Amino acid sequence: MRALPFLVVLSLTACHRDSGAPAAPVSTAEQDALWKLAPAGTKLGVVVSPRGVAMLEHAWADVRAFIAATPELAPMLVKLANVVGTPDLSLASFGLTATKGAAMFVLGHEQVVIVVPLGDRDKFLAAVHGTKGEATDMVDKNTACATTHGVYACASAALLDKLGGAGLDASAAGARGDIELVAHDFPIDHKLASFAMVAQLARGAVTVRGSIAGMPSKALAMLGDASQPRIDNHSSGFALAHVKALLATISDDGNREIKYGITQREVVSSIGDPLTVTMLPGSYELQLPLTNPAPLKTLLIDHCADGPLAILHATAIDGTCHVSIPNVPDFAFDLWIDNTTLHIADKSAPPAPAPTIEPSPIAKDLAAKPWQIALYGRGSTFDSTRDLNAYSDQIKNLPPELVRLVHPIVRALGFLNETAIAVNTDGDRMRFVFYLRTAWSNPDDVVAKLLAIDLDAVMAGKGMQAIKPIVDAAPDSPLATDVRAGHVGIETAPLFAGAISAAAIPAVIGYMTKVKQVEAKTQLNRIGRRLVMAYGEDDTFPVGDTPLVPASPCCSQPDHACAIDPAAFERDPIWRKLEFSLEAPTHYQYRYHSDGKTADVEAIGDLDCDGAPTTYTLRATSEHGATFDVTSPPDVE
Repeated sequence: MRALPFLVVLSLTACHRDSGAPAAPVSTAEQDALWKLAPAGTKLGVVVSPRGVAMLEHAWADVRAFIAATPELAPMLVKLANVVGTPDLSLASFGLTATKGAAMFVLGHEQVVIVVPLGDRDKFLAAVHGTKGEATDMVDKNTACATTHGVYACASAALLDKLGGAGLDASAAGARGDIELVAHDFPIDHKLASFAMVAQLARGAVTVRGSIAGMPSKALAMLGDASQPRIDNHSSGFALAHVKALLATISDDGNREIKYGITQREVVSSIGDPLTVTMLPGSYELQLPLTNPAPLKTLLIDHCADGPLAILHATAIDGTCHVSIPNVPDFAFDLWIDNTTLHIADKSAPPAPAPTIEPSPIAKDLAAKPWQIALYGRGSTFDSTRDLNAYSDQIKNLPPELVRLVHPIVRALGFLNETAIAVNTDGDRMRFVFYLRTAWSNPDDVVAKLLAIDLDAVMAGKGMQAIKPIVDAAPDSPLATDVRAGHVGIETAPLFAGAISAAAIPAVIGYMTKVKQVEAKTQLNRIGRRLVMAYGEDDTFPVGDTPLVPASPCCSQPDHACAIDPAAFERDPIWRKLEFSLEAPTHYQYRYHSDGKTADVEAIGDLDCDGAPTTYTLRATSEHGATFDVTSPPDVE
């Protein structure tokens, strides 16, 4: 099952029987008709056009050929056939057809409506072990299927009656596609956000475009300003990110000394925006603007061999810090500062004439707009001269199940030829683009030759010799341009994405944790003010105890947030007296105790759901008039 992520990616991007770059459908009539069927109260909807259904089926056929050509993966087909009961995993084998669209609408827990692209009713019911009826078919005691509103749909009988009650669309995504998804009213930072995404399909490629509305302004601010990427007809890739605001959020103690009297705050304040990477077929260069070069010059250049880079066995050479990690062949780079810019590149890489690489449609699309984060890479890892056998000792030390996947991973990476990710903001909305193109964008004969390529030759650093005859026979194929682009772009772009994610994910998690902590403090302060008012009116705090409310732990509920029942607060005389209730999903349960002279309120929450809850407390006293104080748990600000 460790190979599943590769198969999911490959199946989505092996979309077949079409050509050209992914684009919006010529007509969206089928999708529009399906969106109109959404029942009232739909929280999540997915619609797939007939063309999308057909392309996904063809994609699966291509991925099945990929698996069959890879001995380490071939047994998966046998296991899958045993699970589903048939070796023929086509739509027709399940009574489905690619001439109709499909949809799914989710209203709540176990409240799902599925619009089935039905081709053969009897075969479908046999596949799902259902029972045929005159008007209504039964899949199980809770699920009925019937023809209604011109489609064949499956759900509970009550939900089938609700079809067409809402009507949705994916216009918020800013584009249309053959697969469209819309989600409403999911919580982010105590706000109800919405999400829209579409997938535009083409032979061997997919473009995903979408937006999230209702994002917290502080989270969006972490992305910084926006800049426009630059690309020319020699580029195999580019990347940019605005890191200054993000780095500021993950500096827990700005006054902490890193080394040589330089603090975190000094380093962060010395960094400018944007961080950029330019990629050519045989080289790359990272540039980071500096508002003050001194801190990083001291840490990375002046103290190259004994500073933070010492762990990487760095050595100083003529004002440059050279890093060459032992036991990791072909991985070396240099750092230097030129005026107010930090450069990272491999100075030892021999200069080579850059071939002409016509920018692809997605590259031109990204280069035409400003983005907070953008990365793009193109190429082929099959053309690499890197001898992977040099890593044989490291490979042998991996778990056996991973060793068996080395060849499939090498083949899968060789089939990934172009990737892009970009993010920008528009008010409280975050827009994004994701693109992936595979070797299936090539003609069938080229794909067949790539499936038969000698992986041992690629592992031995002879990939260029193995792939050259394929390129020579198809000089106008996408593969030919990918090989001209080299392997730097297609390798560097994902690495850059990983580096940005490594910094962004902890920052976002930390931000969301702080948001949840603020929730408890905000509500307890609200209760405290009510207690002061109640004491002023009655000369006593409300006497008594309340049970935990909400009653069930939040970690056991969807999104690890407690659903709110306002009536639970209204039924309790103490909460009613304090005019306190919760209107939005919460991460805390609240409990009250008072003898009239003092009052204690607890907010109990397990923010990371690790079984170790934290408790915020409110203590109200009346010795010198009603006052209160809110206390955070230990180790929480």
